[in-house]
Amino acid sequence: MKRASFRVLAAAFQSIATVAIAAAVGCGGPPRPPERPTFERVAVNQRGVGIPYGAVALFRVEQELVALRIVEAPMWGYRIEYEWNAAKVTADVFETESTGAGKTSEQEKRCAVLAGPLYLRWSRGSEDFGWLYWPEEKKNISVSSITFRSVNRINLQNPEIFWYTQDMFE
Repeated sequence: MKRASFRVLAAAFQSIATVAIAAAVGCGGPPRPPERPTFERVAVNQRGVGIPYGAVALFRVEQELVALRIVEAPMWGYRIEYEWNAAKVTADVFETESTGAGKTSEQEKRCAVLAGPLYLRWSRGSEDFGWLYWPEEKKNISVSSITFRSVNRINLQNPEIFWYTQDMFE
């Protein structure tokens, strides 16, 4: 009887260990984004992308990359100023082809970020981050799971980059 109990206990322990290892490894699925962005990672859900103020978020729109940084969020994030750099998806490095800047606020009718080929509505999440909303009409837009400290530090070969798309959350 003791031997049978030991086998049951050993089998249960092995099952728990297998589940724990599979959860830690992720079983090949996409990494689960955080609910709130950190300075190193964006938050993504079915409605949009949370990006921290000051970090560079990397978007892919068709065959272009857009590095977007909200540089200033006065008034506790109700108004933002942003800058962007765009490049073609052709190399392992981010080589800027065009740049720009803009600003928007929650009081504006359109309240959107226009950064090269990227056009997304924006709203304040907190004084530390804001939300960019997926477009209502589906477009081929994806966002890198990780953020960067500056455009010069973008490494497109970074193994931590995972590209989230809107349809992953439907």
